[in-house]
Amino acid sequence: MTNAIASFEVRTPNGFESVPVNANQKKTSFNLTVDHKLNKNWTVGVAYSHLKDKWFAKPGYVVNPAWNYNNSGDINTGINKLRPANHYTFNVNYDAGKVSSGLLVNYYTGSNIEAFTSKRFVVVDWNLNYDVNKDLTTYVAVTNLTNEAYETTSYAVYGPGSSAMPARQAMIGAKYKF
Repeated sequence: MTNAIASFEVRTPNGFESVPVNANQKKTSFNLTVDHKLNKNWTVGVAYSHLKDKWFAKPGYVVNPAWNYNNSGDINTGINKLRPANHYTFNVNYDAGKVSSGLLVNYYTGSNIEAFTSKRFVVVDWNLNYDVNKDLTTYVAVTNLTNEAYETTSYAVYGPGSSAMPARQAMIGAKYKF
């Protein structure tokens, strides 16, 4: 993205103010996914993704130190610390006629402890489905099975832990097609 207008709170003659800045953004990301069918009932998959942003703006701008960046002159430090840099997933799925189930393991690393409560964390989700007939499916889904306390995003203004994700949740239900 080039020639974009973004608002940053930077030093001005009147102190620190939010002003429009002509900026460029470069996102570098890498994603890799591999899925494999073990047999007619079982499949496994792994994935990895990495994301890093770099913003360029007028030279000489200074970001408000109240934002708590290590280096208030470098907005990139702040942008990249507001999310985990690495996301790994592992999933196992079972499907045998009327019964299907899946286990998903998410492993996040590269979280900056200035913005997050932990550098890394694991979140596990599980589901079980049963097709009663061609129109009715019952299911159980549990998210955050291990009841991990974690955040996948952060807001610099509010500090670590301010964007907490939900604790363990279970849902039992049925889907009917008509």
